[in-house]
Amino acid sequence: MSAAVCVATASSGHAQRVVRESAAQYRAARALTLVATQRWCTDANAEGCEFRNIADALVLDDGGIIAADLGGPMHRFGASGQFVGAVSRKGRGPGEYRYISAPQLLSSSSLAWFDQALMRVTTLSLSGTPGPAPQLRLPAGVARIGVANGELIVLEVPPGTAVGDNVQATYHTVPASGEPRVLARVATPSLFAPGAPMRALPPLFSPEIVSGIGWAGDIAHGNGAQYLVQMFPARGTAWTLDIARSPRAVTAAERNAAIAEALADAKVTTVAALSDMTRSSIERARTIMPALRALRVLRDGTVWICPTPDPGATRVRWDVFSRDGARIGYALLSSTATIVDGARQWILTVQPGTDDVPTVTRYSVP
Repeated sequence: MSAAVCVATASSGHAQRVVRESAAQYRAARALTLVATQRWCTDANAEGCEFRNIADALVLDDGGIIAADLGGPMHRFGASGQFVGAVSRKGRGPGEYRYISAPQLLSSSSLAWFDQALMRVTTLSLSGTPGPAPQLRLPAGVARIGVANGELIVLEVPPGTAVGDNVQATYHTVPASGEPRVLARVATPSLFAPGAPMRALPPLFSPEIVSGIGWAGDIAHGNGAQYLVQMFPARGTAWTLDIARSPRAVTAAERNAAIAEALADAKVTTVAALSDMTRSSIERARTIMPALRALRVLRDGTVWICPTPDPGATRVRWDVFSRDGARIGYALLSSTATIVDGARQWILTVQPGTDDVPTVTRYSVP
């Protein structure tokens, strides 16, 4: 049962192909059986695995990986799981890091990442030789960041007349000099009001932007409210995925858990003791869950999309599409797993183990 294809108009005004799936087509999609082929840091006491968290990881050409937390460390492991050594060190010098975001391989022997503390894309050879790292300046209203082909790419969302008003946002490069290149334009709700010093706190269970920026510059974007994702391939024509899957209602248990989390974060025991902004967020809580939870664009433009799961689900569905919009199938992953790297035939995930130690797993994808 193949998806229907039609043509619509994108926010840029250009015709854009739409790939539609009915509810029946969605249910009939091919199940992909993932097979774990290697794991790293399954033992909290293993050398090199002293991470509080692993925010990112990537696969090397030799079958090993580099794993990093946001503030470090950044460690290299071999294909058999053994610790090889530290990659870079914390500092401000050439090739060093304060923060590590969106790491990617530039070649088989060098990598790059964005450092929001040092405001640069740092490049480093795997042998430890620093590369160029020009200073950058982020625009206001940045909602998402990524690194593609060694360049910083951001989603810039301008302020609206009021928070939540639809505005035209842009994915664009952030060059050290000269004009940025606009890669995609999308309509999305504003996150800021003019002159506001910070983002407004939305009602509980509000839809959030789900976004992916692949290593080659492929971009996927959804506003979260419906199962609607726009794809802007680095090569080829843009398309939109529209799946007829209705969002579900928020359960009482989910509402209670969200309120309990807000109380714990604020270190108070009653809703009345919360800040006005947090109380307003709870009072205005939505009754319908967002349709989308997450998405990831892989190295070759393959897109993995996670719709909001059923309450209490321990395994969640990820829908898989090719760069050009062909349905590949769907796979089930642990609800705590995050996809951090991959291509058509494999993915790399990070998830906490039974003792909350983060474990990295590589799966083959049929």
